[in-house]
This record gives sequence, structure tokens and C-alpha cells, in this order.
Amino acid sequence: MSRKIAFAIIVLLTVSALLMAQFSCNNKEDDPTIVPVPGIVAIMDATVCEGQPDTNEGSSTILTAGDQLTVAPAGERRAFLYFNTSSIPTTAIVDSVELHLYVTFCVNTLAAGFTFSLYEADMAWFESVITWTNAPALTLVVQFTGPADGYTSWFKVTEPELIAMVQGWVNTPATNLGIAIAPDFTSADVDGFDCDSREWSCRPNLVVDYHLP
Repeated sequence: MSRKIAFAIIVLLTVSALLMAQFSCNNKEDDPTIVPVPGIVAIMDATVCEGQPDTNEGSSTILTAGDQLTVAPAGERRAFLYFNTSSIPTTAIVDSVELHLYVTFCVNTLAAGFTFSLYEADMAWFESVITWTNAPALTLVVQFTGPADGYTSWFKVTEPELIAMVQGWVNTPATNLGIAIAPDFTSADVDGFDCDSREWSCRPNLVVDYHLP
């Protein structure tokens, strides 16, 4: 076998492996009910924690949104995510948007609504640097009801307000500075959810359907 052919085979195998990793849930492959979600995979994500205001968690395999009082470090947790939508033509008309998160842990001790807010970030941030202290200001996009107590599977945020948000990114790509998910409640216990980050197997995905005029 020539060196050129051998090199080509290695390249093809490497690319195939990367594509499989992008849409696989390797640590959950024994569960036939879990399937990968095709879409735009998050390229940055991180949790910021009020109780550890100067700690960066950009390399964690878990994203958390919630509030806790009884487990240290106490305080609110917000999940930041960034999806690169530049592959969508700037003339596209967005028809629907779904944010898919693979929830691995969820606790809801609240008698009232278990709701969260999804925000747009107001300035650029970086996964390896962001903390509670330096996190950007946020602009509210929409509120949504969180997953049920004990829920562990793919969870979708499908509120129609996401369409206008992504349409804005498509029309003016520089306005895409990422999103954040934060709780709308203060917990007297531990309430919120964990999901896989982009560093783990079931990565956050943004599924965008659009058409061209």
C-alpha cells in the first residue's frame, strides 16, 4: 500500500470518528431509548456559580441551572451556551427552533412553578474564562417550565420566542453572543437540573428549521 493511500485512509477514519463523536451518546449507548440529536452543537458552554464567583467551570462535563441553599457552595447557578449559526444563509427565514439538552439530574421541591429564563448574552464571553464575577449582562428572551422532578432524558425548549432570537443571529451574525439559562426561583433546598455539556457525550444541540425566500 502506498503512503498516499495509507494517509488517505487515516484521514477518512479520523473524520468518521469525529462525526460519530459529534452526534453520539457513547456513555449511554446501552439504552436504546436514547438517540442522538442532529443539529448545531454547542461550541462553548460553562456554568457560573454565585457561591464560587471567581471559579471557572468551562471544562466541566456538566451544565447546571438552578438554586440551592442546603448544599455548598450555596447560591444560583447559570448555564451559558454558544451555538455557531453561521452555516445558515443570511437570507434564510427561520421556521422553528428547538434547544435540546440531555438532562442527567433534576430536583424540584417547589410547590410553585419550576420555571427558568432563557437570556441572550449582551457581550462576548469565553468558555475558559467566564465566571459569575465576569459573566456578561443578560437580556431576557423567554421563560419556560423546567423538566419534571427526577427527569433524565432529552429535554426540549421550544418556545416560539426562540425563532425571533435565532432570526436575529441569522440576519446579523455579530449579534450572536450566546445564551444563558437561569432559575426564576430562590430555593430553600436544592432545585434545578444538570445536563451534559459539550465536553460529554450528549451535547447541547440547537435544531433550526428554515427556508430560503
